Amino acid sequence: MIMLFFGKGNILSMFQVPKWSLTGGLLGSIYVVLSVISVPKLGVGTTIVTVIVGQIAMSMLLDHFGLFGNPRILLDGSRLLGLALLFIALYLIFKGGTKIG
Repeated sequence: MIMLFFGKGNILSMFQVPKWSLTGGLLGSIYVVLSVISVPKLGVGTTIVTVIVGQIAMSMLLDHFGLFGNPRILLDGSRLLGLALLFIALYLIFKGGTKIG
């Protein structure tokens, strides 16, 4: 939208980029919608912790398989234990809250 109203470049150049690079906007809008839906049900803290645990878990999988040209960092016992503890923390944060009102 900024390029459309304020840009001096060619708006049609947007269609020359790889299609996968345009998914950021779609995924970002899905994230915002899911956050808006989940905050009233889970609370802000639980929602944020869920996002962080999900990002760490996904990054460990990306590291394990060496995707996107990154060096492989295998998912060993200590990393699995750390991930399990993150999920335990998420569970405790989710179950520990008491709603008022």
